[in-house]
Amino acid sequence: MESRALRIGLIGPSRRVNGTGPYVAGSLAKAGAEVVAIASCSHDTAMQAASHLRRHPHLGPEPMRSVEKLLDR
Repeated sequence: MESRALRIGLIGPSRRVNGTGPYVAGSLAKAGAEVVAIASCSHDTAMQAASHLRRHPHLGPEPMRSVEKLLDR
């Protein structure tokens, strides 16, 4: 049976100092999880955070318009 990486969606990813931004997303990726989506208080903020996170190796989350959309994904 093939094992799949745990797929993670982050909420509030724009917190960059001790938050869910690069620190937590990077730690999750190093542990083998796949950070696939992020949601924030606005879609613009989610897009900015996704762009910021994509600068890190192994991170390429999709910005979502809401927490509900993130959970649906």
